[in-house]
Amino acid sequence: MSDKPTKKTSPKKTVALIGAGVVLSLPAIFLSVSGSTGVYSDTSFGNALWNLSGVDVILQALVILTVALGIAIILYERRNSGK
Repeated sequence: MSDKPTKKTSPKKTVALIGAGVVLSLPAIFLSVSGSTGVYSDTSFGNALWNLSGVDVILQALVILTVALGIAIILYERRNSGK
């Protein structure tokens, strides 16, 4: 399928990458999304996030479709350029 990489990833680089992932995930773990906003609504933020998510699901499906189409185009071009 593909050639094996000749160089192995150094342990320093692996540890740095894991450390960066941990640091980037800390705000999501410790910060809260709830709070008061300047806009008044009868729906709380949590309720809107979990119960009124129809548009969100449609947009996520559009993103997934776009990514899948992009991957298909890349693979098609790679296969045809090899001929």
